[in-house]
Amino acid sequence: MNAFGCLMRLNMQRMASRKAYLLVTYVMIVLAIAGAVLLANYGGMKVKLAVVGALDRLSGLERFQVESVHDAPPVSSLVRQKYDGIITVQVDGAFEVLTIKGEKLEAEIREVLAGGTIPDEPQRGIGTTMMGFLLMILLLQGVMFLTLFGEDRESGTLRRTALSPAGLKAYLGAQCLVAFLMLYVPTVVIICAARLGFGLELGYSLPAIAMLLIVPVLLAVGFALFVMAACRSSDNAVMTGGALTVLTCLLSGTVYAVTNEQTWWKYITQWLPQTQWMSVVGKLEQGLAISQWIGPLSYVLAWVAAFMIAGWAVCARRYRAGHY
Repeated sequence: MNAFGCLMRLNMQRMASRKAYLLVTYVMIVLAIAGAVLLANYGGMKVKLAVVGALDRLSGLERFQVESVHDAPPVSSLVRQKYDGIITVQVDGAFEVLTIKGEKLEAEIREVLAGGTIPDEPQRGIGTTMMGFLLMILLLQGVMFLTLFGEDRESGTLRRTALSPAGLKAYLGAQCLVAFLMLYVPTVVIICAARLGFGLELGYSLPAIAMLLIVPVLLAVGFALFVMAACRSSDNAVMTGGALTVLTCLLSGTVYAVTNEQTWWKYITQWLPQTQWMSVVGKLEQGLAISQWIGPLSYVLAWVAAFMIAGWAVCARRYRAGHY
């Protein structure tokens, strides 16, 4: 226990000296909260449509942002997400709809053009948006907060510590606990300051936020441990972890809601822990019963356990093989 406490203290001191890591992390957390509040105030993203010809049936609808153009934009404008759809009005009054956002959006546009109405799409709440932003930031910075592990491995400090009475388990435990505390405690403090100091409505109560944040921080630490153990150098781990985080967070809709209705797309993204986490926080903010979100939460926790076990196993195997 004394050895574990000594490792904790030394790692806290080493990490506290890296003010650039801390500053970047905590500034990004502040920006995540501000971004969530800003998006909530603007009520989400509108469907952007380019209309070639005269058409007034979409005017006045809050769901659509219509821009009249003289010539039909190229299809590349849809790929670049400049527009969500292109409507071409023919001379006889008929119209053509072109979109790559799926059959659902095309059917909704045609329904409105035919004189019908569509129900309003439920928008993400401020709490869900904030949790999505924070998840991506925590996953990115979790790898940065475990760079001490990579440095100790490359310098031989890890092996010397593992051969000491402290042992490998105490070393890895101290590394993970320090990373958890350095991510979790300041995040909770910043959110409390935003709620109590500025009176911001954040979608959940402060105790609920404190409990919810445990899960993404654990996921960030577990993911960071696995990536650090799997990669040969700290630089490779940081680049690999960052690339995987950005890619999977964009696919799973943590930054913005993904509206792709294709079955194959849903099948792929539903396996990502970020997708299930967004389901958990969304259902909690809506006040749904525990039976609605306990399954996705269990799935995310299973990923946490898998990352932790895999990271420790890889580290132990390479230590026994003499790589550390």
